[in-house]
Amino acid sequence: NSGAIEPEEDGLKETVRRLHNHPGITVDIVTARTGVETAMQEWLENHGIADYRQFKSVTATKSGLGYDIYIDDKPSLGAKLSEQQVQYLIQGPHNTAGESHPQTIPIPTVKSAADHILSHIREY
Repeated sequence: NSGAIEPEEDGLKETVRRLHNHPGITVDIVTARTGVETAMQEWLENHGIADYRQFKSVTATKSGLGYDIYIDDKPSLGAKLSEQQVQYLIQGPHNTAGESHPQTIPIPTVKSAADHILSHIREY
């Protein structure tokens, strides 16, 4: 049951909505996991996360999508970003000793990343 796994942080639906509703911000949900796309979309739906432009599944690196800002928990993503791109690295037990890159901003939650982005929106 894809709805049985709870979000790792409270208010995720509202956080995604805040980003999505801000002018000039486009929110896409992207996964590099294959074979679970339908279950992931059902999970998003079951948790009311519907405020995004599109859901994408990629087999190559996410950095190739050309986004300005990434909110992701993969420590190695920062090494693949250009100087114009930023990754908010969501810290978790699986990546606390992650790699450090100039484009990476370690941050505890998606909400913290959204707060930072929205408070610095003109800088991007």
